[in-house]
Amino acid sequence: MKKIISSGLKFWLGLLLLSTSLVYAATDPNANMGEGETPALMELRKSILDGPYGKKVIYELVDDLIETEGSQLEEVYLALSLRKQEAVRIVLEKLETGTPAAKRKVTKLLRYGRWPEAVPKLLEVVSSDNEHEISRTGALYALGAIGDRSAGPTIAELLDKPNRSPTEKRIMIATLARLNYRTAIPKIKEYLTHENLLVRIFSARALAELGQTVDAAILFDALQNEDYVVRQEACGALGSVGGPNVISKLEDVSQNDPHSSVRSAARIALNRSKTSRLPEAEKSRLIKGLVSDPDKNVRSWAIETLDRECGENGKKSLREMASQQTSEGRKAAIHLLMTAGTSNHTSGEVEP
Repeated sequence: MKKIISSGLKFWLGLLLLSTSLVYAATDPNANMGEGETPALMELRKSILDGPYGKKVIYELVDDLIETEGSQLEEVYLALSLRKQEAVRIVLEKLETGTPAAKRKVTKLLRYGRWPEAVPKLLEVVSSDNEHEISRTGALYALGAIGDRSAGPTIAELLDKPNRSPTEKRIMIATLARLNYRTAIPKIKEYLTHENLLVRIFSARALAELGQTVDAAILFDALQNEDYVVRQEACGALGSVGGPNVISKLEDVSQNDPHSSVRSAARIALNRSKTSRLPEAEKSRLIKGLVSDPDKNVRSWAIETLDRECGENGKKSLREMASQQTSEGRKAAIHLLMTAGTSNHTSGEVEP
């Protein structure tokens, strides 16, 4: 009888200890700590989870995502990323039931956080003729950021749909390039003669990023266009084409174009072109110096590039910056926490 009581007591004590450990894991900010997470990142994680957005009921926090604007939105994004396990089902529901504006907010979260669980729902949005264009384009941006190549065939098939606007077509083309979906190369080449100039520019950039030789003449001509958006996108495409003539042209535009957005795009394109073939360590070192650039667009590009294109050297640089009490350090820390545990997914077709 004593043995039976003793065994039962041990069982309930064990269950109590297990329950206590699970509660602790749910509340401990370090329980889901990312690999290589520094004390500074742990402190930021704790401050968010201990703050108002970290303690809100998860349904209300998702509603905050839809309703919040301005500087506070960044904290909402970060809180949802840190509470992803709780939030993912509700966030995906918003992709089905939300207004176009709500879906655009959700796709931005998925774009920044790179949630691979969302790929099937995002493809549903992209494929639907009943969705608003801003919902579909937001979903395309998110699919490109997540990087799951299995989305490539669906996007390539949708590219020829007659009810898709030039804006949507060019974002599809850019997404196919970002997914490195090389099977779409012949289809993208057809759009080099599209009636819309921006579609032609996006096609040239996509083909260059997919390893194809592209004639830069169309892009040099576009740099003379009176529309600054055309000049801005031409700079981006030239950064992918590369070459000595391209670099000298971009240097001129980066200093002399009358529009700040075009000058900014030219500077980013210059840095992309100059660093594209460098070893990871050297590329990381040069790009790290741009994280404190006066131009916010250059800063954002530098952080993203360190993460995506510079391997462990880049991530190490971001972790070092995240330990600094500067605005750049906070940006690096936020980026690392939002993308913790994610990576580019290339399931599906294996490209040569």
